[in-house]
Amino acid sequence: MAYRRVDQPPDWEALTNQKVRVYRNLLTGWLTLQIWVKGEGWRVAGCTQTCLLRQVSLHVDLKKYHWIQKHQRRTVCAWAVGTLVAPVAEDLRQTPVPLGYNPLKRTEFYDKATDCPVKTQFAKLAAIDNEVFVSPDAQQQTFTQSNRHDSLFIFPTPFQFSLVLL
Repeated sequence: MAYRRVDQPPDWEALTNQKVRVYRNLLTGWLTLQIWVKGEGWRVAGCTQTCLLRQVSLHVDLKKYHWIQKHQRRTVCAWAVGTLVAPVAEDLRQTPVPLGYNPLKRTEFYDKATDCPVKTQFAKLAAIDNEVFVSPDAQQQTFTQSNRHDSLFIFPTPFQFSLVLL
């Protein structure tokens, strides 16, 4: 597969069912799709405003996150990795969990509607008209009387300790 310039649309036929990395291009605001090339690393396969991934995992490069905190400048430090299904095969807006990430405020991805962190692995991620939604299984379990005895884990983040309910 030939590499694409960042302003070219992806070759959907060649990329469908392939593992891709997706991040927001800070210059254009579009989503950039990358593929893994053995011996070369991640290479740009094209840009889009609409795509659907399955078996998604979210990643944050903490080294770049700390650089952003120190210099107060923008750089890509977070991305999603998953299997590309199609430009949009189904619409997650029926049960949306709007996804957000702001390295100037926090280290993790979050649900824009509730401002709560989301899980780092879940079933689906959809970018529709440059808005990103994830499947409801990405939502963190909330504390209730019935689940209060579930496991609690405490782990350090760069600046504080956080409590996470699983």
